[in-house]
Amino acid sequence: MNKLIYLKLELKRKFKLIPQILIGTIALSLVVGAIVFCASKLLYSDVSIKEKRTIVFTSQDDSEMTGLIVSTLRNSKSINSVCNIIESDYDTAIKMVQNEEAIAAVIIPKDFMNSLMDGENYPISIRYSSTKSIYSMVITELTKAAQYTLQTAQAGVYTLHDYYKANDVLEYESKANKSLNMIYLGKAFKRGKFFDRHIITATGNLSTTNYYFASGIMLILLLLGCVFILKSKDTDEVIALKLQQNGIGAVSQVLAHLISIFAVLYVLASVFMIGLYALNSRVDIGFQLSLKNILINNLFICLCCSSFMCFTGNLLSGKYSAILLHFILVIICSFISGAFVPDILLPETLSKIADYLPTTYILNIIGTMFTGEVFTENIIKLLIFTGIFTLAATIFTKIHLLEIKHFGKRGND
Repeated sequence: MNKLIYLKLELKRKFKLIPQILIGTIALSLVVGAIVFCASKLLYSDVSIKEKRTIVFTSQDDSEMTGLIVSTLRNSKSINSVCNIIESDYDTAIKMVQNEEAIAAVIIPKDFMNSLMDGENYPISIRYSSTKSIYSMVITELTKAAQYTLQTAQAGVYTLHDYYKANDVLEYESKANKSLNMIYLGKAFKRGKFFDRHIITATGNLSTTNYYFASGIMLILLLLGCVFILKSKDTDEVIALKLQQNGIGAVSQVLAHLISIFAVLYVLASVFMIGLYALNSRVDIGFQLSLKNILINNLFICLCCSSFMCFTGNLLSGKYSAILLHFILVIICSFISGAFVPDILLPETLSKIADYLPTTYILNIIGTMFTGEVFTENIIKLLIFTGIFTLAATIFTKIHLLEIKHFGKRGND
């Protein structure tokens, strides 16, 4: 009976926080919005022509196929979004690199295509400017990709040669090679006509706007923990000990905090999502998931967030130190999980760490609103994290109660 009364009191206390939470949400929305805006601009802002780097091609090979390659590179939208591709004679190209008017000169040697046919394989030279740049790394990687592509092409050339030789019609090989190579390169470089188009971005299946919208929702939900921790720490430590002496131990106290925080979070998050879903019928926000599934996902997200707040709130006894620790943990975990910068752009080590953080799966589940996909695996992992955080919070609460019992009231910061 005492436990039920205590739970009702905690629910009443937490629901009284709604005005403060709404004010906090507005403030957090401005802060998170500013962070998200800066991150998206930093990563995805359009590069003006003046900011583009110039790469100059010079070809000493008069082969038609060489001209096709250079022309295709010049017309590539992806390449032209960051680089200006120009053609020039050899002397001008070298001079442009020396004067740092171009970051690199790609020099295609004479008889380059023929060398691929007879196995001599003349190398393509690349002259870099003296100024080091990330573009140099990009060019190097593109060159490697081109090398592997040409290896497959060369394998086709040798296969054709062996076939004609085996059938004693080698005199027709040269003409056949020219026709075959034009077909091969034509299909390779005009791949849009032969393959399905897919947009590949750092944010995966989500648009940049939807990705950072999902990140913003997660950050606001987690950072609201600062308000709950502040209120929870207002409970006098002596009262917490008295509650234990009256049969309301660490487990009951943690569960009461967990349930009351969850109830408030779920109500607020659900009202917000219902409002957005209604707005989506008039303005295309991009929701692909049904309202029922969104509310079910909300349940697991809010449950995990609530347990995380209980955990971080009980790590330290001081009010403000606990709030500061919660804030730092949320920011660090969110960053590693890709809330600020998509994880594909982060070091591989951080991407591996992200697999063990709840923020990764919270972000994934929120993102399903815009993709329409439902991943049961993410929900299961959130439930596991909820159990871990609840258990850890209970253990730390028991430790704190023992400290109070043996050493007296410690005070808050």
